[in-house]
Amino acid sequence: MKWDSVLVVDDDEAFCALMASHLHRHGYEVESCQNAVDALEVLRAKGPFQVMVTDISMPGMSGIELLRAARRVDPNLEVIIITAAGSLESAIAAMREDGAFDYLLKPLDMMSALSLSVGRAMTHRRLNSEREALRAHLFTEVERLRTLAANVGEAVIIADANGMLTLVNPPALRLLERPIQEGLEMFTNLPQPLVEHVSRWQAEGANQTTTTELPWPNGKVLQVSLLPVRAADKTPNGWVMIIRGAR
Repeated sequence: MKWDSVLVVDDDEAFCALMASHLHRHGYEVESCQNAVDALEVLRAKGPFQVMVTDISMPGMSGIELLRAARRVDPNLEVIIITAAGSLESAIAAMREDGAFDYLLKPLDMMSALSLSVGRAMTHRRLNSEREALRAHLFTEVERLRTLAANVGEAVIIADANGMLTLVNPPALRLLERPIQEGLEMFTNLPQPLVEHVSRWQAEGANQTTTTELPWPNGKVLQVSLLPVRAADKTPNGWVMIIRGAR
């Protein structure tokens, strides 16, 4: 996906060309249109665009109507509204109600305000895209671990970086002989010996895989292994606990 594509829409041909030329000089790939109908056709034919800059007051379909229609074509499109002072209230409403990224007052006293706003919108869309990709990756990994854990004989418990239990497989429920619910904090849901064990491990840095034998209230001894889970940037992202009956 290109991260430098901008669609500029304004019925004032000279001003539209001025904005497009300014953005092109700043390294953006720019398409321009003089009306909303043509803009929608360009979005469908040449998109996705990262950012659309549109005048708010245009004959036929307004900039606000274009924003709403464009979001049906590309829900992630960032939109910057160009407005005269008399339409400022509508531009603010577009930000609040329709999710416009920014608005700029027309005429632009400093054209640099346009490229700065477009740059911020580009960064915002990129971060949102990366966050969604990471969320999808994590969901896939959790589902993979869930399938794996459900088909092993050992007791497995997985928690995220906040201590929320994301997976408790059937052998863990049988071994610990108590209901443990996914989606709750370990502090209120796990047996106290396990909570204390995880807390000590985290206090020591939670950097290494450890295996410890824990005395259990019923006289048994459990062998508990803790493995750190890390995100792509190596920051801590939770843990995996594997429990076996030692004796």
